[in-house]
Amino acid sequence: MGLIRGVAHVSFKTADMDRAVAFYCGVLGMKDYKDIDRPDGSKWLKFIEIAPGQYLEMLYRDDGDYLEGMYSHLCLEVEDLDALVARLKEHKISLEKEPQVGVTGNYSCWAKDPDGNRIEFAQIPADSPFRG
Repeated sequence: MGLIRGVAHVSFKTADMDRAVAFYCGVLGMKDYKDIDRPDGSKWLKFIEIAPGQYLEMLYRDDGDYLEGMYSHLCLEVEDLDALVARLKEHKISLEKEPQVGVTGNYSCWAKDPDGNRIEFAQIPADSPFRG
């Protein structure tokens, strides 16, 4: 076994926590898991559970706070991509890239969350080397 067991969480800053929770929990069906405040009691972050042991860490944006680095995208594995696409469209969420089979053999599409973060949704074949 290697040193890395899996993804613990992916962290995003959000301009509007309620809107982010409505998207990730209301539209995508994730669970609003845990809030953590700063020692002074002000809002700091919220964990959203993707699946047991897998989380999004949503940080309340503080315009005075600067985090270095770049973000490309989050890829979420789905059971039925066509059903997810129908749900996204039902909630008036535009696709950045329509469903198609990519070079990895995954059937996937792309959208953005309310803060503009890119998300790939992938239906991964059972025989894929990328399936866990």
